[in-house]
Amino acid sequence: MASRNLVYEVLALRSKETPAGTRVLTMLSAEAGIIDAFVFGGPKSKLRSLATPWGAGRAFLYRDPVRDYLKLSDFAVDRPFSGLRDNLRKLLAASLLGELLIKTSGGGGDFGRVLELSIDCLSGIEGLPEAKTDYPLLLFIWRLVELIGLLPDVESCVFCARGIEASESRCWIPREGGFACVDCRPDEGGGEESPRLSAGAYRWLERSRGLSSLEASAVGLDSRSHGGLRRLCFGLAREAVEGPLESLATGQGIL
Repeated sequence: MASRNLVYEVLALRSKETPAGTRVLTMLSAEAGIIDAFVFGGPKSKLRSLATPWGAGRAFLYRDPVRDYLKLSDFAVDRPFSGLRDNLRKLLAASLLGELLIKTSGGGGDFGRVLELSIDCLSGIEGLPEAKTDYPLLLFIWRLVELIGLLPDVESCVFCARGIEASESRCWIPREGGFACVDCRPDEGGGEESPRLSAGAYRWLERSRGLSSLEASAVGLDSRSHGGLRRLCFGLAREAVEGPLESLATGQGIL
């Protein structure tokens, strides 16, 4: 018989109030992916105050075998990430991370690794100056899309199939499902429809392998490379969820 009492390593992503006044907390867990748990108690209860985004720690859960739902019994928060709530741009970045995780069902499989990437990203967002808020977010999107197997081949041209050197820029062609080299890219390469990944941005992504978000973000990008990487990563995020992202629409002009 499955245990009714569970302990999961989690990151709280979203809280919603039911018409009855009960809170439902959506979490990414290392053990089971995206889960929802009911949070009972009055507005002033300690548990209810803990059951908010973006706390990370151990969630103590009870599975009701009759009504088949999870109830949050306790939440030992190790990382509250309270600094995210003090800055609108950081809050929007965290909201995009949460929306992306929920809409991709927690990355679809390697939940422990996705949880690590998520906490690392939030650590970077919280710890960096506002001007660098999106660096950890862009790196997270790139890593998540790569982890779930949706990152197109970055090293070969989708048209001529030749290898693209690290010293070259490349252009993402969504309708072709890959990147084009400098000789094959369309005239509009670099715009919203075909964002360009500059050689500098590509090298930044490669150098970031094995580094934390904070470490990787110590080195910045020029404005053109940064803009191209933003358009690319946000486009890849939309592709991953197969639709629009509300957090991007809300954060337009801020995030």
